[in-house]
Amino acid sequence: MRAPFGNSQIVAREIQGHFRPGRDKIVQPRQFGKVARALWPEKTVFHVAEICGCEERQAKRYLSGEYPVPYIMLRRVNDLMQGITD
Repeated sequence: MRAPFGNSQIVAREIQGHFRPGRDKIVQPRQFGKVARALWPEKTVFHVAEICGCEERQAKRYLSGEYPVPYIMLRRVNDLMQGITD
């Protein structure tokens, strides 16, 4: 029996992550992207970038789960889901 060490696709499957070819990174699936797309079905990336104060490229990384979402974004989503507006 072979050990999965060194085979990144097998290791990713074992920890239920997503392997990104071309990168040495295993990304854990996150639910933030699904919630954000439900809140803003059109121009999701634009809304996330506007709230976080970042560029759209970084917002795409937040939506994919590649990077953890900043607190300000989580707070805004929580407020919207509870019906709190500014």
